[in-house]
Amino acid sequence: MQPVAMHCRGEDPPAAQLFDCMQNMGAQRSNPVLELLRDIPVFEQGKKYPQPALAFGQDDWRSYYHSHSMADADVREHGHFHLFTRTGQGWAHLAALAMDQEGQPLRWVMTNRWVTDGDWRDRNNLLAAIHALLPAEEPDVLRQWLTSLLKLYQPELGDLLDARDARIAGLLQGRSRDAVLGDRTLYEVASMPIDLTAKLTSQLTGENS
Repeated sequence: MQPVAMHCRGEDPPAAQLFDCMQNMGAQRSNPVLELLRDIPVFEQGKKYPQPALAFGQDDWRSYYHSHSMADADVREHGHFHLFTRTGQGWAHLAALAMDQEGQPLRWVMTNRWVTDGDWRDRNNLLAAIHALLPAEEPDVLRQWLTSLLKLYQPELGDLLDARDARIAGLLQGRSRDAVLGDRTLYEVASMPIDLTAKLTSQLTGENS
């Protein structure tokens, strides 16, 4: 399968850009997961794809995709994208984006720090990074899809970061912050389901009214 080339106009709102990405992938009988794995002969659970991680957002963002064993995963989930933003010399994990068996978004997940072992950034810092994310210029539909999805869900990600911080704060009684963030019995700290069709319908109807 050849990569899908598409150029989104910078002035288009995120919902319109995302809809264009989905139409382009649909026309090629593809989806974001297939786009990422199209040159991978065998998909192995636990392995990160691609290597090195996928760069986007003018090299200020990174993403990789992987899956857990069926014993650990939601039966609806095929795998998930982990999304990182640059923080000086390091990287901070924003969220995981779980994908269903059809290669469509299932839910956003905030993971504990030990899961990706990167910088732990506060809500406002992470939201500022999304706000600064420019429309994708690369002729690559997956990078454009990731960029527009992050921009579209910025408000919900803010709410989810609030839920993340509230959960961590609630676990601090008698424990240090580092102990909580390194607690390997705590994988997910907050999650939010995604109904992308409803989200796009609401956004595009509002834009055209």
